[in-house]
Amino acid sequence: MEEKLKIWETEYNLKNLQLSGYRGGYPIIQFDKDEKMRLLTMSKREIDKVVKSAEIYGGIHLGVGYNLRKTAFVIVNNETIVICGHELVIERILKTLF
Repeated sequence: MEEKLKIWETEYNLKNLQLSGYRGGYPIIQFDKDEKMRLLTMSKREIDKVVKSAEIYGGIHLGVGYNLRKTAFVIVNNETIVICGHELVIERILKTLF
């Protein structure tokens, strides 16, 4: 997981990216919010669509169909952004949002 964090931090230009825990066996990552992020201009509905799409993509890619549905989330806090989900789902969310 440490390798993935380093790759994501450089590829998506995320500041202070860290693994902050696990929920249901899926990693929770956290990084600093930047005012230039496209995510901050999106509505909750648009973010939920991105998360749902990433969950479906990850499930199909792993061959488990829709079993990853409702396992990921994105939370925008005052100073940080938190993302939880399977590694493939997080990768897809980051690719779409950043």
